[in-house]
Amino acid sequence: MFASRSSDPTPIRSRFQAVSPQIRRVKGTITKVNPFSVFKMSLLFYASIMLVGLLVSMMLFWAARSVGIVTNIENLIRALGWTEFRFQGGSLMRFLLFFGVLQVAFWSSVNLLLTMLYNLVSDVIGGIELEVVEQEQ
Repeated sequence: MFASRSSDPTPIRSRFQAVSPQIRRVKGTITKVNPFSVFKMSLLFYASIMLVGLLVSMMLFWAARSVGIVTNIENLIRALGWTEFRFQGGSLMRFLLFFGVLQVAFWSSVNLLLTMLYNLVSDVIGGIELEVVEQEQ
């Protein structure tokens, strides 16, 4: 009356035992890096840092102006001899934006040159060797 539910001859104990993950090690060498991809990533990275820096600068300037620090510094500089001295927030932010764009262009170019240098050196010495561990789950 009661038939066997499973036609699988594997014992129950071995069917439910935990399977240990297989670990595979792969070795590789980075011999070439695409300079254009490094340049794009550098532009994006440094532009992001520049925007964060500009936002922080604006917030600090507004906070210093609202507390009165900027006015105190202006009064100090006027007392030293510059009678018409005044901080102008817009001009200051334009200067910081211009300086930031120059920094983005400069450091992205430095990264591009370093990438080209790495490609030249890796032709001579073979590049950077990596070992990657891959786990099967």
